[in-house]
Amino acid sequence: MKNPKILLICETNFLYSVILAQDRNCGYLLDLASENNIEIAIPEISFLEVRGKIGERFKRRENKLRDIISFLNELMRSEYHKRNLYGIKYKLKQLYTNSPEERKEVLQSAEEIKSLCITTPHSVDIGYRAFLRATANLPPYKDEDRHIYESILDFTRDKGGYDPIIFYTSDKEDFDHKEIRDELEERGIEVYFDSGKCFRRIKEELERR
Repeated sequence: MKNPKILLICETNFLYSVILAQDRNCGYLLDLASENNIEIAIPEISFLEVRGKIGERFKRRENKLRDIISFLNELMRSEYHKRNLYGIKYKLKQLYTNSPEERKEVLQSAEEIKSLCITTPHSVDIGYRAFLRATANLPPYKDEDRHIYESILDFTRDKGGYDPIIFYTSDKEDFDHKEIRDELEERGIEVYFDSGKCFRRIKEELERR
């Protein structure tokens, strides 16, 4: 009998870790998905959140670069500063000029990750359950995290074809709560907050088969 597939569920921080090359273990996990060794599921709302926050991040950087370049222009009215600051200004202008293309490449990376993963859809019902969770003051306590978590619960409601099912997030502060751990344990979902431990768990499972 063929072994059931391994399902790894991730959220927004996994995308940042891969896109910004912050965590090589997350890159390894994505490689396993690209080789069809595991399946990775990420809530639709996480991709939307990344798109919005990446845009904000680049906009803030561009505004700062523009302000610094403007300040350098003022300093360079004197010949002394003009000679010493020209190279710095040139490099900053290059960063500013290249920023839109860099932002486009980062967003394209998110789309490439999306093509390798299962996107768990959002729905009105999920939004309503996130609202009820907020009303009951249940974790996670941030609005986006509630929607992400309810998306995960909805997606794993009937997933008998996977074993194991693992939820990985580096966001220990928002997701490491007894209520969440108990709820996921009831569904047989393992939880990891460390990417290295998560990667080792999956590698060991693959080697055992």
